[in-house]
Amino acid sequence: MKRRQEQLWLYIPKVFEKTKEIYADLKTVITSYETLHPNERTGKFMGKEVTIHRRQALYSTTPGEPYHYLGRFFIAEDISKCEVLLKLQQKAAELVKEDCGLVKKYCGLVKEDCIKNDIILPNFVFINLYEDGNHFISPHSDGDALDGSYIVSFSFGATRRFVIHDKLNKKDKSELSLHNGSCVLMRPGMQNSKFHSIPIEKRVKSARINVTFRFHSPQYIRKVTEWYERSQKSKT
Repeated sequence: MKRRQEQLWLYIPKVFEKTKEIYADLKTVITSYETLHPNERTGKFMGKEVTIHRRQALYSTTPGEPYHYLGRFFIAEDISKCEVLLKLQQKAAELVKEDCGLVKKYCGLVKEDCIKNDIILPNFVFINLYEDGNHFISPHSDGDALDGSYIVSFSFGATRRFVIHDKLNKKDKSELSLHNGSCVLMRPGMQNSKFHSIPIEKRVKSARINVTFRFHSPQYIRKVTEWYERSQKSKT
C-alpha cells in the first residue's frame, strides 16, 4: 500500500507495527475513563439531535480542559498519566514536523511546555471506539482546528471507510480505507473547506479505535474555559 495525498490531507497506510499491544492499551484507556456514559449519548451534532453510539474519551496536557461537544461541556483527563497516549503523541508530533518542514510555525499555537527537542507536541486527544460497522460519524468538520492547525488521526483495529468531501461541492469527494496502524494527516485548512465522515458498514463485525491529536492554542483553551465557567455560573 502506498501513501496517498491531496493538498489538504496525507494518508499513510502503515505507521505502527505492534498494533495489537497499542489497541489493547487504548481499549483499557477508553473503558477506564469514558466521557459519554450510556445515559448521556444524545445531544446536538451539526445542529441536529443525534444519538452517539461510539465510546469516547478525552485527554489533554492541560488537565481539566473543557471541550464543547453535543451541545454541552466535557472535561479532559491528564494525558501525562497515560503511557500509550504519550507514545502516540510523540509520533504525531514527528509526522507533523516532517510534513510542515518548519515546526516553529506552530510555536504561537501551543503552550511552551509542549515544545520538546524542537518538536511541537499536540496537546489534546480525542479517542473514539467504534464497536462495529453500525457505529459511524456523520459528515462534519472539527471546529477546534479552524485556526489552521493540523489534526493527526491514527486508526487501530478494523478497516473502515473514510470519506472526505468539499463543503460547497459534494461531488468533489475522496475516499480512503483506514487500515490497522494507519494515519490520516489533516493539514491546515482542511477543516475550513472539507467535511469528513466514517459511514455505516454493516459487513464490518469487529471494532476500530480512532485517536485524533489536536493542537489547541492558548487562545482557544482560554476562550472555551471562559465559556465553560460562564455556563457553570448560570446554573447557580
